[in-house]
Amino acid sequence: MTKPRKSFHLGFKRWIIVAVIVLEIIVAGIYKPISPHVQLAPETLTPVVELPIIGNFALTNTMVSVFIADIILILAAIAVFRAYRKPGSIPKGVAGVFEMIIEALYNLAQTTAGKWAKKIFPVMATIFLLVLMVNLMKLIPGVESVGWLHEVPEGQHGYPVQSLGFMAYIYDPGEEQSADNGQVDVTHEKRSGEANLAEGGDDEHGGGYNIIPFVRPASTDLSFTLSLAVIAILGVQIIGVRAGGLGYFTKFFNFGNFLKMWTKKKIGAFDMIMPLIDIFVGMLELMAEVARIISFAFRLLGVMFAGAILLFLMGSLFLVLQSGFLALELFFGVIQAFVFAMLTLVFMTMATHSHSGGHDEEHAEAH
Repeated sequence: MTKPRKSFHLGFKRWIIVAVIVLEIIVAGIYKPISPHVQLAPETLTPVVELPIIGNFALTNTMVSVFIADIILILAAIAVFRAYRKPGSIPKGVAGVFEMIIEALYNLAQTTAGKWAKKIFPVMATIFLLVLMVNLMKLIPGVESVGWLHEVPEGQHGYPVQSLGFMAYIYDPGEEQSADNGQVDVTHEKRSGEANLAEGGDDEHGGGYNIIPFVRPASTDLSFTLSLAVIAILGVQIIGVRAGGLGYFTKFFNFGNFLKMWTKKKIGAFDMIMPLIDIFVGMLELMAEVARIISFAFRLLGVMFAGAILLFLMGSLFLVLQSGFLALELFFGVIQAFVFAMLTLVFMTMATHSHSGGHDEEHAEAH
């Protein structure tokens, strides 16, 4: 019996990848890469409006990325739910990937938190999935590169605009300059809900145009990382109260021994020093809790914002170079999401161990 010959087949999808790489090289040779505008604060996409309770409010491009991440997670949850509706079915595709992620996270939570895993896991898994989605959003084509054209103020660097009818793009003209004054020829743009481009002319009042992207990863916005850090630490306090009762807060405000000291007939030097040490330790615990919020927020912000600047820098030098760093961003995006979720899990697990008070309740639940 002869064995069937194995044919060497690259596959259609691999040829698509090769074609995209070749097309990227060709486009990078035709259109010179530009240096995008970089700022820490998110860019606003709508005018500022006055709301009753919130106050001044404007939609930012980092908010849009959170909305997109939420939609992706909701659709993924629906896909997993539909995959499990059929009895005996094995999840495949997106449902299978999310099943693997959720199972790995739950096993990790169960190993770390024990009986509290069911209560800690939803918070930890939600943080991981949300941070993962917003971190990986920069890998989607068009993110941070498609948006409104806006005229930059005088003295700042901008680029001329080329109209394509229903849309326009900015480009680097290189050595192309006007003969009379050496200034780059810039097309004027008026924005009223959408970009309307006037015809030709030299820019007399501004330095050119740049882009306000429609979507920017929320992990490069301090408001997002700080809000997520506050939510995580609030979750730590809630699980601590559920595990140890109100006595959980004595780790921060430990005045019990200090008050008992005054009920004693004789007070020695040791009796006076130890209560003060307890109060000082409580203050350190409170400061450490605040420091966790700062550490959570700036760790994620620093890594992801630095990654965005690195991609901008490599892309402005030569477009093809940016592709090599996208794999690095993929790695750091996953790692930072895991670190944020893992630290939340560890801190919440530590909070379940009662420092003082609530011991009876904890032993009762254990039995």
